[in-house]
Amino acid sequence: IASPGAPLWQPANYDKEFHGSVPVREALERSLNVATARLAQQVGIRRVVDVAQRLGIESPLPAVPSLALGAADVTPIEMARAYATLAAGGVRPPLRTYEDIVDLAGQTLPGREATPERVLDPGTAHLATSLLEGVVDRGTARSVRGAGLTGPIAGKTGTTDEEKDAWFVGFTPELVVVAWVGFDEPRKTGLTGASGALPIWIRFLRDATGGEVRGEFPLPPEVIEVDVDPASGALALEGCPSRRSERFILGTEPTRTCPEGVVVAA
Repeated sequence: IASPGAPLWQPANYDKEFHGSVPVREALERSLNVATARLAQQVGIRRVVDVAQRLGIESPLPAVPSLALGAADVTPIEMARAYATLAAGGVRPPLRTYEDIVDLAGQTLPGREATPERVLDPGTAHLATSLLEGVVDRGTARSVRGAGLTGPIAGKTGTTDEEKDAWFVGFTPELVVVAWVGFDEPRKTGLTGASGALPIWIRFLRDATGGEVRGEFPLPPEVIEVDVDPASGALALEGCPSRRSERFILGTEPTRTCPEGVVVAA
């Protein structure tokens, strides 16, 4: 993969194996770099940059293919804000480092109100959250469930080249927590997001919630849940040999069927 005038870049999966065509959900859950980079190319790197900035990333983002795998330096507070936007259904929260300002008499002083801003439609935000729930339930962050944490939890591990940075960003309906492990002067840590940052995150969330997360990520009216054939992604009807539940924005659900040739009434 190459951008005009840029050197050739060849993404590789962490296990150094090529896995062929995989569903987007599986690619995210297993942190498959090749599939992620190809998807970003199909979507368009400029669009990736645009969405990241709308979510609250203010650091410079190079519009190159490797951006899909994290080829940019960002701060934990930026990551927290971006994931908080997904948790809030596409509404970006304002940043504030204090709760109230009080005078010597203990009276709360009026402050400048910051207004949350909608930057993603609820359906898109929910689908992203659903994918990130899969990371926790079945993917690289499944040790969250192995540690006994229950309830709605979504998140993503991250490991930079040469294991210089280890990340885990996770959220619940009420809380966003970012864990980063690395050195001020970057050097290899020998840790991945799953082995370095995630255990810290798990300990914090267990202390904060008692191990049982409250609430839910509500299903927006524009999102529907249907059964699909895991192999082909086709709509699974009676007689399909295997099926799993998947979510789609209304009108984007599969039109192909399993078994093939079945006509579905609109």
